[in-house]
Amino acid sequence: NVACEIFADRNYEDNGRLVSRDQSHALKSDVVEATQDIINMLNDKAILCYSGKKISCQIDSICVHGDGINALGIVRNIKNNLEKAGLILRPLDKLEKFN
Repeated sequence: NVACEIFADRNYEDNGRLVSRDQSHALKSDVVEATQDIINMLNDKAILCYSGKKISCQIDSICVHGDGINALGIVRNIKNNLEKAGLILRPLDKLEKFN
């Protein structure tokens, strides 16, 4: 089984790849923006590209790069907002697809 992961602190190209870190818009450091994008991706079941394009995908996991300026703030904000929205957060090994 494979867990499908999206990135909270990175932007995506229209082909679904991460924007290269060489580009000024590769990283998201704004906690509110990153959180809202994750909520939108979960609701839409799609990757939200920098251009606004949406690519349908399954989402099992959310990654935040630990080297980001606001990584801890992004994680806390996402966790709090997902729990407020009634979503249940659980370890990957507790997902139905792995049982």
